[in-house]
Amino acid sequence: MKLLSIGLIVLLGAGISFAQTAQVVLTGGAPNPSLKTLIEGNTAALLNELEAKGHTGKSLAKIREVSSEAFSSLEQLWASDPFFPLDIEVYGNLLKTPAGFQLRGIQVQLTKGKATEELVISYDLKGAVSDVRFAISQHQYTAVMGSGADVKDFRRRQYVLDFVENYRTAYNRKDIPFIQKVFSDNALIIVGKVLKDVPNSEGTSMGLDTKKVSLVTYNKKQYMSQLQSTFKKNQVVKVGFDSISVQQHPNSQKDEWYGVTLKQVWNSTAYSDTGYVFLLIDFTKETEPTIWVRAWQPGKETRPAEVLSLGDFEIVE
Repeated sequence: MKLLSIGLIVLLGAGISFAQTAQVVLTGGAPNPSLKTLIEGNTAALLNELEAKGHTGKSLAKIREVSSEAFSSLEQLWASDPFFPLDIEVYGNLLKTPAGFQLRGIQVQLTKGKATEELVISYDLKGAVSDVRFAISQHQYTAVMGSGADVKDFRRRQYVLDFVENYRTAYNRKDIPFIQKVFSDNALIIVGKVLKDVPNSEGTSMGLDTKKVSLVTYNKKQYMSQLQSTFKKNQVVKVGFDSISVQQHPNSQKDEWYGVTLKQVWNSTAYSDTGYVFLLIDFTKETEPTIWVRAWQPGKETRPAEVLSLGDFEIVE
C-alpha cells in the first residue's frame, strides 16, 4: 500500500511538472522594458485562464490583470460561446493606440461553434488589460489602416476599426446596452426585404421587374425591439465581417463623418445569412462615435453597384 501511494504521488508530480503555461513575447512596440514585461505577464495570465476553462466552458475566475469593464465584456462573450487559445506561445508586435496599446492576431477556437476567431487585446497606458474582443482579420486591418491619407486620418481610422470591432463583438455577446448607446436616437435603420414572384392563375410567374429587393425603414426603437427579440430566440449569435471598406466624407467641413461598408456573415441558432451592412458614423467625439444610418441588404440579391454607400446620404446639420 505504501508503494502504491508513493507511485501515485510521483505520477501526480510528473503531471504538474509538464503542465504548460502561456508564453508571450512582444517583438516590438513597447516603450520601455518594464512595461514590456508587465504586458507580457498580464497577457499570459489572461491566456492561461482561457486555456484552463475554454475546453470545458467553466466560468472564468476574476483575472487581476483585467479591468472590471473588460472582464464583464469577456464574460458576456463567454456566455455565448467559450473559447481557448490555439497556441499558448504568442509572439506579436504591440501597437500604439490613442488610448494605450493593442496586441492583435491571437488565434482562438470557439468551443461550441468550432470556428476560429482572432482576438485583440487592448491595454491602458499602465499595461492593464482594458478590453478583449474579436478582431477583424489582420489583412483587413492592414488594408484599411494602410489607406489613411495623413496622420489625422490614420488616427481616426484606428478609432473607426476599434469601433467596428466593438460593434461586431457586441452582437456576438448580445450586448443590447452597448448597441443602444452607439445608435443616435434619430438613427435611420434600413433593411432590404427580398421580393418573391407571385404565381398567377396559370401557375406561372407574374414577372416582377428587375428590382428584387424592397428597402424598408425603421426607427431606433423599432430596431432595438426586433434585435432584443432576436437575441432572446437565439442562444448563440455569431457575427463576422468578410470584408470592410472605410470612406471619409470628402467635404472637409464634415471630415468627422465616415461611411463603413461591410460584408456581414450572420450565424445564429435559428437563422443564418450573408449581406451588406453600411454604417454612417459621426466621429465628432472620437471616443464616443454615433451611428446615424445602418443599412442591411441581402447578399445574393444585391448587385455591387446597388450597395448603399456614403454618397447615397446627405448630411444636413
